[in-house]
Amino acid sequence: MKRHVSNTSTQFMSGKPESAETRAALLTDHNPLSVLDKLPSNVFPVRMKLGLPRPRGADTTDDTYKSPSYPVSVNQPSAPYIPEQTVHFDNPVERAPDKTTAWTPPEFCEKLTEVLNHLEDDHPVVNTDTLTLQEIDLVEIPSHFLTTDSATGNLVPKPDMYDRNGEMTMVRFAKEGSLSATNVRDSIKEALPGETRTPTRLTRIKEVQAKPFRHGRTTSVSGGRAQYYTETDAEKNNDLSLTPSVYQLDELNADGDQNRPLSMVLDSLEEFVPSLVNETDGLVSKVKFVGQEREHTVFHATEVLK
Repeated sequence: MKRHVSNTSTQFMSGKPESAETRAALLTDHNPLSVLDKLPSNVFPVRMKLGLPRPRGADTTDDTYKSPSYPVSVNQPSAPYIPEQTVHFDNPVERAPDKTTAWTPPEFCEKLTEVLNHLEDDHPVVNTDTLTLQEIDLVEIPSHFLTTDSATGNLVPKPDMYDRNGEMTMVRFAKEGSLSATNVRDSIKEALPGETRTPTRLTRIKEVQAKPFRHGRTTSVSGGRAQYYTETDAEKNNDLSLTPSVYQLDELNADGDQNRPLSMVLDSLEEFVPSLVNETDGLVSKVKFVGQEREHTVFHATEVLK
């Protein structure tokens, strides 16, 4: 929805819009723990944004400043909550920012479960079902580039993937405000937890090629912040074929972006992330919405006529 805001204006809806169609790929699960549990072994989480909102109506009055001794009442929350925040994972593609912990999925799930169990036991007013995944970045690596780590039993990339500039596909699912599913919530209720009107949908596909490690040839040595070629890396390497291909929602493109429209690849999503689409028991659902595009128009008042 396009918005124009003015402090000295009156807003009104433009004339009745015509019906339109838009396609989307939705993430049908909003629970961070179950989403991670459903990922195929060759799909790795990169980063995740999540949060548990404050309980509504759960505030109590602070007796220290209780009316009528004071002209206003002061409330305080009776239960803790988890503010919206980003978690970074240990993955084969990107390193976590400096001074940030990179969690393995099992460690993250164990610690988060511990927090949720504590909230449920000590603060019954907290509804942990409202813990919601707001955004997640994933990378799918072709299975032939993976091997089993003898120490942990986990799948890890083969050094060969980096030596051969192996291809990987990164995807982002996010709650992006240009799509409101208010009138069809009952039809896609699994994708709309709580009272939200914005489904978590695919907003970006990024095709990248692995970059050789700077030191050594083993998977235990880091190749830098990003272990894939960026546009700058491709230019430095004098090989623009290594420049990532990015498909993104038109609404998210800034002026001058060279990203390709995401809509053109939704029908062939299985070709980009076959494991994520075909091996996750309905975690990703492709749908077509019918509705209207609405635009707010602003009237700027310059004088008053009586």
